[in-house]
Amino acid sequence: MNRSIPALLTRSSAKDPQKTLSGIDVIAIAYRKVNDEIQFIASKAETKALESALEIKLKDFFDLHSREIRASNKVPDSKAGEIFVAPYEKGSAKAKLPELIAFFALPTDNTVDARKAGAALGRRFKGKGKSVYIAGASATPLSKR
Repeated sequence: MNRSIPALLTRSSAKDPQKTLSGIDVIAIAYRKVNDEIQFIASKAETKALESALEIKLKDFFDLHSREIRASNKVPDSKAGEIFVAPYEKGSAKAKLPELIAFFALPTDNTVDARKAGAALGRRFKGKGKSVYIAGASATPLSKR
């Protein structure tokens, strides 16, 4: 059975990050655990641009929606390929913004972990007809491109 592979997008609009996300169905954000703290892989500039466009604090959103995978830990484990998806309420946004925010674990920068994370994203969204924006996928921050 052939299913479509999700579109992995890296397009951008330097003037308006919200316009960049218009038409994207899912934002995928990599994280890792560093000294019992969550660290997002995307640059600080891109993280700020996403927070501005979505009108949320990603760290707070992550903490709120990661409760079920944390169990008794203060911070969720970050095993390569671990992924959880949280619905995003658009609120008063003018542009069509993503309906889901996916957080996926990328504990190290090695290719094995990257492959596991990519496979997890592919399995999660394959055949669903969703366009996926992977935050931090390119070296240029969202607001600077």
